[in-house]
Amino acid sequence: QKEHVQQFLATEDALNKAAEAKALSQKLLQRLHGTVDATGNKKLPTGNTSQNVTNSRHLELDVWAKEREVAGLKASLNTLTSEVQRLYKLCAEWKDAEDSLKKKWKKIEEFDARRSELECIYTALLRANMEASAFWEQQPLSARGYASKTIIPACNAVVDMSTNSRDLIERELAAFGQSLENSLCRLPATPQ
Repeated sequence: QKEHVQQFLATEDALNKAAEAKALSQKLLQRLHGTVDATGNKKLPTGNTSQNVTNSRHLELDVWAKEREVAGLKASLNTLTSEVQRLYKLCAEWKDAEDSLKKKWKKIEEFDARRSELECIYTALLRANMEASAFWEQQPLSARGYASKTIIPACNAVVDMSTNSRDLIERELAAFGQSLENSLCRLPATPQ
């Protein structure tokens, strides 16, 4: 940008010099042709006419050279101006692209933070699931131990009680059967 500014200033300086040279050459041409300058009534001393024509021709050639130089500088200026505009446009596009990338990067960071959060939750749930699985794998052993201490002895006691009750019932039936036979023997043979 510094080079562009320097070139612009050099171009402006050249344009100013060209304008001054053109104005000066026009004044000289007017003096050579004998017209009066607006600032005063002084005339250039007229010398040899062929020398004046040669000087006039030389001045015209200098003016044309300066005009060509000015035209070249104007073309350079136009090229530089269009290049500056292109660079401004490119800078704006890059700024937009940078802003877009920053927004996308922020979304990526937010997503990564959320992913880390969910990963922690997943790890905690997996650990809890494994602990619960180990707990439930131990439950049949615990249930078997509990049953062997409580339910199985109670069932055995019920079996023993039912066996004892059956024996008692059988003895009672046998005793009842005998008492029935004895009482049948005592009954009178004929109705009274």
